Amino acid sequence: MKKMPIIFDMTFDNEGEREVLHTIRTEIRNLVNSTLAEGGHIIPTFKRDGTAVFCDADGKWFARRAVKTGKQAPEGFIALETDPNTGATFGWEPKESSPMKKFLDRAIKKFIQDNGAEPPRNTTFELLGPKINGNPERVDAEELRIHGQEKATDFPSIQDILDSDEPFEMLKPIFADFRAKHIEGVVFWIADADGNLIEPRFKVRCKDFFPEMDTRPKPSRNRRQRGRGKRR
Repeated sequence: MKKMPIIFDMTFDNEGEREVLHTIRTEIRNLVNSTLAEGGHIIPTFKRDGTAVFCDADGKWFARRAVKTGKQAPEGFIALETDPNTGATFGWEPKESSPMKKFLDRAIKKFIQDNGAEPPRNTTFELLGPKINGNPERVDAEELRIHGQEKATDFPSIQDILDSDEPFEMLKPIFADFRAKHIEGVVFWIADADGNLIEPRFKVRCKDFFPEMDTRPKPSRNRRQRGRGKRR
């Protein structure tokens, strides 16, 4: 599953501190306008905060993995994309060699118990658990959430967001509520004319509004110099 841009422009200061601007990325406006003009839809779904996993068409399981520059990829690794700033390659690692294996096995078992059937194939999921990614979702046991299945039905439409004079301020109180409920954010999917989800394309997260939530390492100098958008 490839990395997705956030909906807002971004820039970085000389110390590597990220600043989310109040303007919508031009390429996202263009994507939305072309999708709607062609009769498609943009559908918001809840973004869960765990780690991505994938069940292929043959029922084989993989976990998301980043391979840093100079490091050897594990056997069977499926590369998806390389970050031009860090050189890290993101892709899928077979479950058998992943540190997520025992957690994923438990989640698969729970999915079968809860649903009376195995997880669907050729599908990506978010793997949540008490020992996964700090457990921001506060779950009690490992579980799988199918990506795109939880539609954010009460969320503003993408057209309302793009038409707003202050989209950042429009969304901030919504994400303050999400933060209190331990919801990471929203992913926007392209859907066909019948509303069938096709592909996730961009996102917006609580930490885009509340920078104190962003605990990631500071980006490289190259990435800082690539800052986007105009300051407001």
